[in-house]
Amino acid sequence: MSDAVADDGEYQDDTITLNGVKLAVNSPIRAGMVSEFSTGMKVGKATYDERLHAFWIALDDFSGGFGFRQLDVREAGGTHFDNVGGVDLRRPRHITLPARRDTLDPPSDPALSTLISWQDSMIYSDISGAERLYVAILEDIFYLDIERSVLTRVYDGSADPDGANAPRFGRIIEGVASDGTRFLLATGVDATGSEEYVRTEDGGTWVKSSGIPATPAANASMQLSDAIWWNGLVIAHGEGDQIIGSSDGKAWDVDEAGLLDPRWRTGGSFVRFVGTAMAPWGYDAPYFLSKGHLWILDWYLYNAVKVEDLGDRNVLRAGVVWNGSIIVTDGWNIWEYNPGNAQTVRRIGLFGKDGPPPSTRSDTGHPGQADNYYITHFIPGTSDLFAICRSLTGAGAAVGAPSWRLAVYNGVGWSWFGSEVTSSQAYAGIMGIFPSALSLQLPTRTIDVVAIADQNSTDWNLHTIHLPPVGDIPVPGPGQRFEDGPLSFETGWFDGGFAELEGALLQLSFDGYSMSDTETVLVEYRLNNQTEATYETLGTFKKNSQKIWFSDDHRGVPFMSVQFRISLDRGIGVKFSDAGTNVSDAAFDAGDVSVTVQDSSLFRIGDVVRFDEEQCLITAITAASELLTITRGYNSTTDAGHSNGIDVYAEEGVSPEIKALILVYDKVPKMRTAWTIRIDVSRMIERPFSIDEETATTESIWQFLKSLVNTPTLTKMVVPSMESGGVNVRITDMPATISDFRTAMGGRGFIELQLIETVGE
Repeated sequence: MSDAVADDGEYQDDTITLNGVKLAVNSPIRAGMVSEFSTGMKVGKATYDERLHAFWIALDDFSGGFGFRQLDVREAGGTHFDNVGGVDLRRPRHITLPARRDTLDPPSDPALSTLISWQDSMIYSDISGAERLYVAILEDIFYLDIERSVLTRVYDGSADPDGANAPRFGRIIEGVASDGTRFLLATGVDATGSEEYVRTEDGGTWVKSSGIPATPAANASMQLSDAIWWNGLVIAHGEGDQIIGSSDGKAWDVDEAGLLDPRWRTGGSFVRFVGTAMAPWGYDAPYFLSKGHLWILDWYLYNAVKVEDLGDRNVLRAGVVWNGSIIVTDGWNIWEYNPGNAQTVRRIGLFGKDGPPPSTRSDTGHPGQADNYYITHFIPGTSDLFAICRSLTGAGAAVGAPSWRLAVYNGVGWSWFGSEVTSSQAYAGIMGIFPSALSLQLPTRTIDVVAIADQNSTDWNLHTIHLPPVGDIPVPGPGQRFEDGPLSFETGWFDGGFAELEGALLQLSFDGYSMSDTETVLVEYRLNNQTEATYETLGTFKKNSQKIWFSDDHRGVPFMSVQFRISLDRGIGVKFSDAGTNVSDAAFDAGDVSVTVQDSSLFRIGDVVRFDEEQCLITAITAASELLTITRGYNSTTDAGHSNGIDVYAEEGVSPEIKALILVYDKVPKMRTAWTIRIDVSRMIERPFSIDEETATTESIWQFLKSLVNTPTLTKMVVPSMESGGVNVRITDMPATISDFRTAMGGRGFIELQLIETVGE
């Protein structure tokens, strides 16, 4: 016990106050710093230590697709919240721009509008003797040759005697008759809703079903709305809402009386075939959508079985067979049905538990309407599954206009692939490869999408996305093209694992692969869940730049949570390699807007090529004459004359290739104090002190302290000269040392309090 003389000459005891009651103390008070995590208030899935140095996290994996708005380092890594630019995020530690999309405009358009609700009307075939992509759009059929330079109309439906009632095609398939004759079949629905189909055996001459000789008469003028090739048969829907079959696309199943012999009646509903896969009864069967449900056709038992409880009783709109599973959608949600795995059903997208990101629901200027993207088609063909999503309202600069874009599923999650295509409506898509037959030539792999300018338009284009010839993920280098930037994606909100603590953002480091002189990665950020806040620019990573500090003084920027927007840009005309062909033009002078080369198939419209030191942009290709139409003096190079026979150099595919962005941050818990205080029982009795307005006794002091321990609320403690305003504490221990505790003596000694400030300001 220490005494001090006050100004008036009186002694003054060393005391503390607990909940308004003064208590005498003995010996020095000990106060120490403790972590907030040690005070018993932090209980969760993770075990936190008490480190006070900076934390770091590698932002390297967004392959989980659309995911959590709030990222938690303990449980929700690997997702992103939005991908407005369609950056390729499918592989961890390999973030690049998406593969380039080119557009080819046909020399002629169909004459009749009014599309049917589904379109799977594209197929690769060499039935003509040459590799071709056949495209059935509206009432016409076109083909694209292996050079991908011209779309040629091979069937003009508007010239049909039916005129405006010519069929609008929705499906094109290939089959082989029992005598080995190959044929293509294009089915559709005319403007009145009646079905129709056309057939060819050479890819050039197409005959309507009404012109196909038929015996018996039940086969004449057969009408079909959709078809699929299965088990050596064309399985088709039509002719009185029936599913029928044919081995050659001419003669259809009939019974002994010569009448059609349907395998199942759809009951006044259109059918959309999905594909063929294993059925629950042990062999493969055709799957189709009808009346908003998924059905399995049991051909040999003249029956179709509905798959119950798929899609939560939503109306299914589209489907496909992918990796042995049936993938179906109601336009928004996606389900996987696996008949070979106990008929399991699981929802696989499109978006995570936080719902659609802003890119799918931004304001379009129309009251009550957003982008309203919905899924119309699936495109299988690689280890990843693509989906065409289209909107009738559009976004951004094309507010009020139709638009579409691709989404991609890597088996874990979905993400946008490539940016939005505005003023355009996609109606069919296919995964393509040229050449499709066995060849020593390295094939080209593409996603081809047919799109029309508007809902009731006839102006259409073929959009081609150039995939790598080997593997699924584009890698910078020769033979690969990337979209121009800048294109961006957004992370979820990241709190560092401690949502309630304020910390400091210190530094962001860039870990990537070699970047060219023009490639950049721009990083922007916003803070504290302010979803409407404008992004602040952190900085731009360039060649040989490695880290950026959040503040000039390196002390950091305060944050509770942070969201990043990361933009990739590649630059144009920065890296070239020998294209493997030469100029074949005796007079290639300055100012010429075209040049002949030995092999024009090596190039695509939109490529940048180099002659000597001059760069040129290819704007058109004439394959028949190996002619490139070019823009001279591109990228500020000099338009000059060049010699015949010189090498042609093609721009290599370049893209920033991000391995990781390493965030260094600090999240230190607020300072809390642990106290050791010895209550002087002897002095409190001698002076005396009061407890509850009664003279203090050993027992009353002890009972008072016990009551503080047993009170749910915290205890307010005032320590003169240290915590004069008070600090809220919890008593964690109070061992007592008492002597002379006989009743007559009343007890003497001390009680040692252990107290912890559990929470504070």
